[in-house]
Amino acid sequence: YEEAYEAFQKILKKSPKSNKAQLAIVEIANEYYNQKNFTRALDIYNEAVRRWPSIVNKTPIIFNNMGEIYFKKREFQKARKLYFQIINMDPTHKEAHKVLNRIGDIYLIQGREIEALSVFDQSAKLDPENRESQYGEIRMADIGVRYPRLPVNNATLNTGTYFEPLKTYEKILETAKDVDILSEVTLSKGIALLKQQNYLKAIQEFKKLLPLGEESKFHREAAKYIRQSLIFLVDGYAKQGGVLPILYSYTDYASLSIGKITSLKTLLQVGEAYQSLGMLPEAVRLYEKVKQLDAKKIHNDRIFLNLGQIHYERKNYSEAEFVARSFLKNFSRSEKIRDAMKLLAQSLSGRKQYDDALKTYQSILEKFPKFPSEIHYLIATLEGSRNQNEQAIIAYEKTIDTFDRTQKITPDYLRDAHYKLANTLYQQGQYSESIDAFDAAIKLFPDHPHRNWSEFISVDALKKIEDRPKATAQLNQLIKSEPQDDLIKKAAQSQLKVMEWEKENANAL
Repeated sequence: YEEAYEAFQKILKKSPKSNKAQLAIVEIANEYYNQKNFTRALDIYNEAVRRWPSIVNKTPIIFNNMGEIYFKKREFQKARKLYFQIINMDPTHKEAHKVLNRIGDIYLIQGREIEALSVFDQSAKLDPENRESQYGEIRMADIGVRYPRLPVNNATLNTGTYFEPLKTYEKILETAKDVDILSEVTLSKGIALLKQQNYLKAIQEFKKLLPLGEESKFHREAAKYIRQSLIFLVDGYAKQGGVLPILYSYTDYASLSIGKITSLKTLLQVGEAYQSLGMLPEAVRLYEKVKQLDAKKIHNDRIFLNLGQIHYERKNYSEAEFVARSFLKNFSRSEKIRDAMKLLAQSLSGRKQYDDALKTYQSILEKFPKFPSEIHYLIATLEGSRNQNEQAIIAYEKTIDTFDRTQKITPDYLRDAHYKLANTLYQQGQYSESIDAFDAAIKLFPDHPHRNWSEFISVDALKKIEDRPKATAQLNQLIKSEPQDDLIKKAAQSQLKVMEWEKENANAL
């Protein structure tokens, strides 16, 4: 092309007004543009604008290509000026509608949302059957997602598109004019769902764009947003204790082969999800990975404590105690001090050093008075393990009374506390209290694995207080409920027969 360019320049030296030579040089610039050599194309276009304005003003493609180059260079003022020149020069030009959308894009990038909204509204109304009109609608909906409180003018704009973005996306998904529009609207819908914190659905939308291949900008954007959604999703579920959704989402992401997760916090949270399910090798692998990548050692304390917890779960109580004590010594300013003290107390309890464990639990309650419920539960289980049932009952009651009921997810220890309280009351011969506690536990947590066994014990408590009619009714109900443990069903049937026999003999006497 350079040789051709030089040849036409020689012609122009001899014949400066040669339209053919001028147009040929413009065509060379077009070829450079098509080959993405934007720097050389822009040089020649600027030369044409300077030397042959009459030719340029009759060739809108020059302004279009120059505008696109400046747009890519983020020189938006120059690009917008050129785009307006195209529209003013020939509003019916085939690129005019696309150029109008480009002007809207520039306004949006510059933070001039109201002006962008106005331009896209004009685009959407220009030719409703055109793909560029659909692009305008998508961008209006996008503005609605990002900036839902703009002072829009209902009289001049189609505000339905702005105020109901998801409805707009659904409509365009059904009528998309081409693959690019379909991809645009799919990406936009995914982003809208991401903004709504509906991460799983957002990921499903973004995944639809992956088959387009790595060369596609939509594939690249989708991969980026899938990673972002996963990070938010894992963090959200980690705060709520949602282990299975974390692992499902993480393994699903790994299967997509769109790059590694580099967020250390996310990798750590996934490791903790594995650990909570007892998948300890997987947890340790991720902890080691985080440790290697964590140059600033931000997560060292958390990893150290998690590894100590793994020792505890493997019943290596001495090692767990050592980790807990080392943590308290070396990470005295960590936010995990309370957890380290809890691990220390649990490890001491595991080694049957109950008095030391109890002192540690009491220290936790003194130093960290907020959210004491779980600590009271651990005290209750400790007292129960050394047959101090009266103290266990008090601690179980405190577990229930001090639980923060604003929490969205009810922890397992609270469910267990209700059933264990009832059972311990029964063991202590406090039958009336145990019946009330069993009733409360079953009503609150009917799906608990100890329900059927608790119903059976409750029947015996009813017998102890001579409430045989209610005991009989409860046995019949237990048998009809078809308990999963066949042994409980047989025991209930046997108990019912004994009670019927006792009743018959009592009547005979």
